[in-house]
Amino acid sequence: MEIITKLVIDIESGAVLERESYAYTGMVLWCKGPSADQKALAKEQLAFTRKLSSAWDTRFAGQDEIIKGLRTSLEPILSAGIGQFGYTPEEEAAMRTKASETTSKEFTSAAKGLGEKLAARGSGNVFIPSGAEDQLYAGLFGQAAEVESGRQQDITKSGFDTGRSNYLTALQGLGTVAQIQDPLGVAGQFTTSGTSTNKTYSDIAAEEQAASPWGAIGGLVGGALGAFTGGLGSGLAKKITT
Repeated sequence: MEIITKLVIDIESGAVLERESYAYTGMVLWCKGPSADQKALAKEQLAFTRKLSSAWDTRFAGQDEIIKGLRTSLEPILSAGIGQFGYTPEEEAAMRTKASETTSKEFTSAAKGLGEKLAARGSGNVFIPSGAEDQLYAGLFGQAAEVESGRQQDITKSGFDTGRSNYLTALQGLGTVAQIQDPLGVAGQFTTSGTSTNKTYSDIAAEEQAASPWGAIGGLVGGALGAFTGGLGSGLAKKITT
């Protein structure tokens, strides 16, 4: 295609006095304006961007409500700190009672067995000093107390271990829910979509602006030249508008 950059014509004779041009072989898309597909794409992009905007509002509101609910249940755990005791008073009482009852049953049975052994020695004819028998029972009861103490200490340790675990789980829970909702991720998609939509509409506007002067100039030149130059003007106008 020939692009004329300068053209001087004698109005009376129609002779071309001066002409400057160059051959152009590049794209001419913008001279024709935006295509129907491009305009349809712009509408689809705009609709999608609006959907993302609505999704942002919905997910952000949803996250806010969930966070409020979690705070109600988790903040007391976080406020108690990592060194908190993890059992409720009712749970602790039940565990300690069960431990004591187990110890009592075990050593009641052991004391009964000891008494039966003492009574069976020599069919009851072997003399056992009263002090020695008391020492045997005292040793048995001492063992019972030691076992009971150990079990109670285990419950105490388990309670603090559970409290530490509860604290760390609560801390992690808040972050996990925020990641699942991910409002910033939706916001990023919305921003990207908006940028793409804006570019498409900008391209369409630029193409329409570029195409409009070509039609106007071609029509004016064709009409003017045809009026005063006859065939030369018509031919030239045809070349310009082609």
